[in-house]
Amino acid sequence: MVTTLDDTKRNAIAVKLASIKALQELVIENEKLLLKEGLDAEIADRIRNFINDNEKNLGVLETVIGQYRIQAEAKKTVRQFIEKAGELFKDSELSLYEKVFQHELLKHQLVISAISNNLTTEQSEQLTTEFKAAKTRIQQKLGVVTEVKV
Repeated sequence: MVTTLDDTKRNAIAVKLASIKALQELVIENEKLLLKEGLDAEIADRIRNFINDNEKNLGVLETVIGQYRIQAEAKKTVRQFIEKAGELFKDSELSLYEKVFQHELLKHQLVISAISNNLTTEQSEQLTTEFKAAKTRIQQKLGVVTEVKV
């Protein structure tokens, strides 16, 4: 049985795909800017590998968008976010550490968003429990105190 989507749903999917593509392009642009920061060779190689992986992901998105045969623009809020994030990242007042931190935060948000949009509540709760347990083990290994009882 073949199901068809009405135009509203097709447009919503197209906007979502365009938004994901725009965010992927931001990630790639930020990584390319990081390469210009005079990083040591090992870190630069890792970033080049990230760029390669992200460009492959972008290619997959472009293929899906092409096969979907409907063009859309990213959501206005996503476009505004990308503009502000791009300005922040290009700001010469940020240290390399701050740029890397902001970039990793962006990537983390994208992953968490994808996870939350694709997992059931039960799967999400299980993942949360596993992350908390892993965090506790890491903190214990590092000797980090996280709870202060008064």
